[in-house]
Amino acid sequence: MKKRVLSALLALSTLLTTAPAAYAAEPATQSDGAEIDWPEPTCTVDYTPQSDTVSCEFVEETGDAPAKLVYTIQEGAEGDQVLELSKLADALADTVQYPGDAAQFDIEIHNESGNSYRYKPGSFTLASADTSGMEQSELLPVLGYDGQWIPFRFTSSMVSNQMLKDLFNTSSVNISLEQIVTLYDTLAEEGYDSLTNYFVAWYNKKNSTDYASFDAIMAVAPAFFEDIQKGNAMKFSCTAEQFTELEEAHPEVMRWAYFPSGKGPGDTFQLKWPESGLQTAGYDGWYQSMFAFAFGDDMANLSTSSSGHTSCHERGVGDYMEGTDLWEQTDAYFCGDGQALAPESGSVLSYSGKWALDGPCIRNAYANYEFSFYGSITLEEVGPVTITPVDMTLYIGGSSDYWEDVDGTHLPDADSGIPAPHFYVESSEIPAERLAGITFHGTGADGTEKSWKLAPYGGEGGQQAIGEDGRKVWDIVSADPATAADASCLYFADEACTIPASTDNIAGNHFTHLYAAISTSDASGAGNTGLYAEVNGQKYALRYGVGTLTVRSVTNDATGGEPYTFDAVHSAHSTVEAAAGDTAAAETATDGGSNAGVVAPAGTKYTVNGHENWAMVGDEQPSILFDDVLSSYELDGGAESEVGQTMLEKAVIDNADALGLDNPNGRQYESKYFDLVDAGDGNVWVKADRQLVIYWPYPDGIIYETAGSYDFDVFHFTGLHREYTTNGEVQAMVNQAAANINNEKGGAASNKTLSLQVEKVVLTEHGIQLIVDQDRYGFSPFVLSWAKKDTGGGDHGGTTYYTLRYESNGGTKYDSERYRRNTLVELDKQPVREGYTFTGWYADKALTEPIDDIRMTSNKTVYAGWEKTGVPDRLNGDDHFAYIIGRDDDLVHPEATITRAEVATIFFRLLTDEARAEYLTETSPFHDVAPDAWYATAVATMEAMGIVEGRAPAVFDPDAPITRGEFAAIAARFDSAPYDGADRFTDIGGHWAAEYIN
Repeated sequence: MKKRVLSALLALSTLLTTAPAAYAAEPATQSDGAEIDWPEPTCTVDYTPQSDTVSCEFVEETGDAPAKLVYTIQEGAEGDQVLELSKLADALADTVQYPGDAAQFDIEIHNESGNSYRYKPGSFTLASADTSGMEQSELLPVLGYDGQWIPFRFTSSMVSNQMLKDLFNTSSVNISLEQIVTLYDTLAEEGYDSLTNYFVAWYNKKNSTDYASFDAIMAVAPAFFEDIQKGNAMKFSCTAEQFTELEEAHPEVMRWAYFPSGKGPGDTFQLKWPESGLQTAGYDGWYQSMFAFAFGDDMANLSTSSSGHTSCHERGVGDYMEGTDLWEQTDAYFCGDGQALAPESGSVLSYSGKWALDGPCIRNAYANYEFSFYGSITLEEVGPVTITPVDMTLYIGGSSDYWEDVDGTHLPDADSGIPAPHFYVESSEIPAERLAGITFHGTGADGTEKSWKLAPYGGEGGQQAIGEDGRKVWDIVSADPATAADASCLYFADEACTIPASTDNIAGNHFTHLYAAISTSDASGAGNTGLYAEVNGQKYALRYGVGTLTVRSVTNDATGGEPYTFDAVHSAHSTVEAAAGDTAAAETATDGGSNAGVVAPAGTKYTVNGHENWAMVGDEQPSILFDDVLSSYELDGGAESEVGQTMLEKAVIDNADALGLDNPNGRQYESKYFDLVDAGDGNVWVKADRQLVIYWPYPDGIIYETAGSYDFDVFHFTGLHREYTTNGEVQAMVNQAAANINNEKGGAASNKTLSLQVEKVVLTEHGIQLIVDQDRYGFSPFVLSWAKKDTGGGDHGGTTYYTLRYESNGGTKYDSERYRRNTLVELDKQPVREGYTFTGWYADKALTEPIDDIRMTSNKTVYAGWEKTGVPDRLNGDDHFAYIIGRDDDLVHPEATITRAEVATIFFRLLTDEARAEYLTETSPFHDVAPDAWYATAVATMEAMGIVEGRAPAVFDPDAPITRGEFAAIAARFDSAPYDGADRFTDIGGHWAAEYIN
């Protein structure tokens, strides 16, 4: 029998530990000397240690306060935190007196980390104890919920200390494997009655009683309660005197009675006597644990009472597995009502419950394994709220009233010109639609409680600015102006945010970094502490991102030099071609030709720093920055150059032949830096969504009336923005640009492309006019070159010009254009021809050599290519029929709306004979289309083809006017090619027919 039982035990017990090498020692032997053939390990068990940043203290029971474990998540903790419950086992080893007994035990978790935490669902599990120092004979295996064998010490967490001592006549709670096998063998040989005898004998010894049987133990309490009033749910009311009598006469009974604490003499006590089987909690719990452990889960549901298994739970050992309702109750206990550990220092999360031999007794259900206190829980960090300043680029010298109440040596101050900060606000925990409800809280340096809230920058809904990666842009404003100003940023001169930025950093052209801290725009700065975010009662820790404020220098400043920003003027015309001819707008923009200016087509919109959806707010009147080039461009006046000559001018001279420039050393030059800024908001760089008309004042001594006597050329050094610090860096970029004239290397055209472009110029009474496209090369340094025409050598002096002629082959006609020799002309015109699609320009009349640009080395002609517009296969594009006829009064009614039935009929008449024959039907699913209606066949056929749809499954609404979206959908369904590009209209986002309209 012993061999059979031992074999059964071994079959269950694939022993594994965190130190498998320990099992390489001599195998243990049975009591008869036979070796125990331990199986090889098949998996490992991870020991889950407590996090290094968590400390734990055991606090003993005092008066009415139960014992508790006090955990502290320390300052500096990051990520999830593991809390071990092993101290609970140590504390209860001497207090738990019998199987199934329970002790009130609280857990307190204190937070000093500044993070927010909550219980990680499913993390309450039996961790394998550190068994590396244990002997093999001290360990027993338990199969965990996740299928791992968990080794642990056979201690009082399975069977009471006293019972072990009584059963085995030993003072040690760590019995050997041989003793356990002996116990199992005895039980198997003598039957289950022996277990009852063990229990009754032990019970009498412990409680100084003399019960003859287990039934006698169970009969005591109900007999005593006969004279006590019984209420609902097996609750009994008794006086203090009755309570005292019960407590003195039957102390063992009180172990199973529940009563509120804190009652005094004269109070009424509520005694809860759950089902009579609760008296057997210790016995049944031990009974089931032992037999399930020894003989398998099929023995787990054995019970000694008629009411079934009643050990606090209603299930057997084998049911404590992940995915059951009991497992979910564990999560419910630790999760509570979504409670979390707040980020404020000193915040506490508490759990209170009865912890029994089998684990915590929660809501009448055991929530953990039945075997050990070697458990752990994991607190996961509740995703913080991160606020990050939006990256911004600006030019020195702008104004911003945001800082007008700040004065000091560090930025920002009233004269810094730094624009108001804006923020990205992000959290993995908070859905995007709930971000607007976030509030921020903190304590000021004077102890005042402060709060802030979010405001969408740019406006509500679709007007809110959108930054990088589609992130919304927010302002953080005071929720109580009486106690807090709007939130702002601290500025630092280094990316590590250790050196406060000052005006010296700006003057030295250092790039300044923004650090997001909820500070205020008053003199108290960032004296706020204890900061956290809150939404719907949930508190979150704050994290602060770093944004980059790129500061570009200017040669003038707002107080000393010449004006260098000039307000843009909007033309009355919406196209750049028409805006270029708007003399009234040019007159205003240039102050009669006396300064630089910019004219924007009507309807032009502007975005901040090129962010596609971050619209410039306010009056939408940007300014053109017209500045001298920085001194870093100047040469030193060596033998090869004149004093004051710039690198840009020298690059033009050195590449004169490729640029088509004759006699370059006999010409004059002027270098300027252009860009578009919002002068009212710190000179932040802005971008227009349309091409702009730029005016460059004539050089001194030249006016419009004499300008015709000069050759003027403008050269654009693209990609050279003011984000460099050394002359060597500038020279390298100029050299790269000069090596890529007119972007002949073929890279994508952008404001980062380094190239030297020849600009097309027009002489006007308001200055030298050129067109700039910020979607392509944008703004950067320009060089103006001019020379008096040589009247003796032709109408253009020493400069050669050639003519470019456009042969549109039946499309839009274009005037011929004249270009300087060697100019690379980009062929960007898009002619239109009815019934045809433009396929591009060609260098030859036979249309065999497609080209995108052409070098003007002689007079040139380019030819337009065309492809006949296709008609969907099912529509007849060759024949013309009377597909529109009059109504019943023989009138067409050209001003009336057209109905859904009429549109269906028009397209029905346009079908090819083949398509009509294939789909022809008179039956439709629409109840409002009568079989004898004049449009019935048309609607039925078009519905069968999938071209028209009802406004409801059975409703066509034939006499209702058709909407533009419905018409677009019908037309588009003839084309099988789907559209997956961006919306072509701003008012169709989210519309059901958006794809068809596009």
